[in-house]
Amino acid sequence: LEREGSKWVQKALLRHSDTSVDPVDQLGDSAAIAGAWIALGAYGRDDGKSNQGAVYVFGRTANGKWNQTQKLQPDSLTDGDIFGRSATLAMAGADLFAGAPKFTSSGVKDAGQVFYYRRGGNRYNLVQALAPTTTSARQFSRPVVDGNTLMIGAHDELVSGKKEGGVHVYVRTGATWAFKHLITLGPTVLKGPVNNLGAQLGFSIAIDGELAAVGAPQDS
Repeated sequence: LEREGSKWVQKALLRHSDTSVDPVDQLGDSAAIAGAWIALGAYGRDDGKSNQGAVYVFGRTANGKWNQTQKLQPDSLTDGDIFGRSATLAMAGADLFAGAPKFTSSGVKDAGQVFYYRRGGNRYNLVQALAPTTTSARQFSRPVVDGNTLMIGAHDELVSGKKEGGVHVYVRTGATWAFKHLITLGPTVLKGPVNNLGAQLGFSIAIDGELAAVGAPQDS
């Protein structure tokens, strides 16, 4: 969509160019945009592995048309990693972050992982695979970036055995990102839902300079 005056007008309908197209690919379950670049997640994409997922990148040409330029699919993905699931994409400038919520990291099932890409020319190149530094992380996959600050939500992070959730904070150090600290609030602040599973802190995140807002949708 592009804004024309006071209205938003559809300019394109984006579809991936794989020869085998299946509705269960779920293209568009997540989306991010930065200038003339759009990334769309298709977490249900199967390419030799069931629900490994994929992220498709589209670029706008000089005449205003959008074309697929790339398909991102890390070699380390396995069955059920659902790379590109909802809320797992973030873009800013030449940076692109894409999460795999069910990725097995350091032997921990469903720990999650976020892949950091940097655009050079017309291609996004994988720079860093960000894995949680804690064994308690679960579904570490929801990135939000603002300048040199990156926050990644792990909404099923285990705190005292419950899925209270957490937010992992990173800072840019040169060409990569370094872990700074983990934010958890725990049961003394989060009451959790009636079923006592946990509040899921980090399910949603927004950053603006020195302020951040973090959602915990299951808190009572």
